[in-house]
Amino acid sequence: MQRDQIEKIITKYRNLAASSCDDEKIYRNERFADYVEDNIEIFEDDEYCETEDDLMDSFNEAEAEIDAQWDAMFPEGDDDDSITDYLAR
Repeated sequence: MQRDQIEKIITKYRNLAASSCDDEKIYRNERFADYVEDNIEIFEDDEYCETEDDLMDSFNEAEAEIDAQWDAMFPEGDDDDSITDYLAR
């Protein structure tokens, strides 16, 4: 994917965030734009990222990894080492 195409996608999602009234959509669109912008050099050279959907798939995978790490560090539930148990103290 060429740099100018990637920059247009970043601009598109920043504009979507700015025009939305839904906090969740604003946050998600801003996170996506930040993610693409932070990794623009990688996506320029990546032969597997040729469309906006490919970028979104990459973003979703990265978000899932972060969520899994968060869940591993702070498990929820009734276990003695869970974040819920800690916060209840």
